[in-house]
Amino acid sequence: MSRQYLVNVHIPKCGGTTFLEVLQRNFGNRYDCSYGHIWREFYTAEQIQKFIVSDLRFEAFSSHEISLDLPFNSEIIDLVCTVSLRDPLQRCVSHYFFERQRGTTKFKDVLTLSLNGFLEEILNHDDHWLFDYQTKHLVKNTSFKGAADIIKFAGTARIFPIVLERFSESMVSLEQRLPHWFSDCSFTPTNQSKHTEHADAELTAEFCKRSSQDAKLLEWANGTLDEFVTQDPDAHQLLVARFNKRCRKLARRNAIFDKLRGFARWNRNLMLNR
Repeated sequence: MSRQYLVNVHIPKCGGTTFLEVLQRNFGNRYDCSYGHIWREFYTAEQIQKFIVSDLRFEAFSSHEISLDLPFNSEIIDLVCTVSLRDPLQRCVSHYFFERQRGTTKFKDVLTLSLNGFLEEILNHDDHWLFDYQTKHLVKNTSFKGAADIIKFAGTARIFPIVLERFSESMVSLEQRLPHWFSDCSFTPTNQSKHTEHADAELTAEFCKRSSQDAKLLEWANGTLDEFVTQDPDAHQLLVARFNKRCRKLARRNAIFDKLRGFARWNRNLMLNR
């Protein structure tokens, strides 16, 4: 009997960190991750399969260094794949603000560039790595040429796309479609404010034009989610409302714990300084 296993393709700046909270809650110590080699070599299907069969403690694995080069055709593994996708422009803008906050970047002048300046810098290079970033990530080490190949392949594989702009709906769909793994996908809402109001319309339009492959992927992901929703839209709407209520409850509980931990640290420091 083949072993069921979930692999999460974590594309940077696509909401994957929030989804890790969901994975950790639902899988606990049956979940493993690897983020030690970001921007370096991707794992191959053979390496992933070797890892899965060599350690029976885990049922899920997540990493930045995973593409769709996965052991889908393995006779000993029943592989399920999740991948978070988002609007390509929003991903680029999120990357910009992340780099500014972090202070280390591939763009040496990012700390002095405005958002428009950042977009202009990208658009000056026809083959810039930020164009169609999500598609490039997924096709790494595969024979896929672009979004069309990915979408065609997804029709024969168990790939569950997560749409960042519809995160709650996506989590509800996982609870319904993979209940043996995802009994509670509630998460702590984070600030996902959009910054595109600060960007020039012509620059953003040109960036979107050059990220048409990512746009096709997002359209496919939305379509996949819509197919699930339209099966029973009223029931789905009710489930999403209840899910959002759970998320707000979780956020309040986490806020209380954060305050208690902060008080404990303050009290400990006070005792040490006496």
